[in-house]
Amino acid sequence: MEQLSGLLAAQIKSVFGIEADVALERTDEQFGDFSTNVAMQLSGRLGKSPREIAEAIASDLKSEKIAKAEVAG
Repeated sequence: MEQLSGLLAAQIKSVFGIEADVALERTDEQFGDFSTNVAMQLSGRLGKSPREIAEAIASDLKSEKIAKAEVAG
């Protein structure tokens, strides 16, 4: 989980140029799913909608450990 948090933090730094602490939750262990509300946390700081932030993070997130990244809801 720490590796994934670090990967997301690096993506945020790359896309937005800021440091962020990324907390992850295990939503459905049988599928390997994780979730984070970091886009909600960064919304006020960046002056963008959480959805816009989440899409920017997920759009170019690449790693052999990530099958896919999706924006929920």
